[in-house]
Amino acid sequence: MSDSYSGLQLASWRLPYSEPEILANRRDQIVKRLPASLKAAVDLLKEDNDAKRWMGGEMYGQFLKVKEIEVKNWSQIPEEDRRKKFIMYF
Repeated sequence: MSDSYSGLQLASWRLPYSEPEILANRRDQIVKRLPASLKAAVDLLKEDNDAKRWMGGEMYGQFLKVKEIEVKNWSQIPEEDRRKKFIMYF
């Protein structure tokens, strides 16, 4: 028999703990909610020095420029049309 696993063997593989158990243990560790809008997320990113360090200054700056343009463009689209586009894209 080869060292590779068959699809059946991989499908039957299980983690040694249950997902609800993980969620219950981590529920108290969740202290912040995700941003409610793209603008809020971009505003938080502007303050995130770790992201800037991770991405590098030039890439970080260019990424922010793109996201600021997205915020501007999406904010000009009526909410119902944004919802339809979002559903179409994702």
